[in-house]
Amino acid sequence: MARTRGRLWSTPHPARIVLIAVIGTQILATLIAASGLLMKPLDWDLIALAWGYALIWILFLDQLKLWAYRGLERHRELASPILAVVAKALAEPLRVRILDVLRRSEQEVCQCELIALFEIGQSLLSHHMRKLADAGLVRVERRHKWAYYSVNTDAFKELTSWLS
Repeated sequence: MARTRGRLWSTPHPARIVLIAVIGTQILATLIAASGLLMKPLDWDLIALAWGYALIWILFLDQLKLWAYRGLERHRELASPILAVVAKALAEPLRVRILDVLRRSEQEVCQCELIALFEIGQSLLSHHMRKLADAGLVRVERRHKWAYYSVNTDAFKELTSWLS
């Protein structure tokens, strides 16, 4: 009956057939318990207790559903801006190729090696590397006049866990 993100009684209401099935089952079980069909008859106070228990359980599960949705929304809201920046950074094929080179390298890669490998200018490489660094996908270490890049493994783990 978790059809809405709001309370059970908020719109859109649960499907009519579901409500009929749930209430009909309760009424049928009540009649069987009271009449003694297939079992020893129960007193009406025990039947009222069972109905009260069922109602409390439904309300408890409804509240639990609300808490779960709030938790999921909060997690999604926190992850969305970060993932949008990462997705935007990975939208450029050259950046994906650069990340692949960095990912395969066992040590930090100098920007001079990347310039030669991709046959691009230093300013274009700096632009792409800034986008990747802003997205948190690469780490930058400056040594004298050169920058050395490596993959931020924590960012890849977070991205992988989000995708799975």
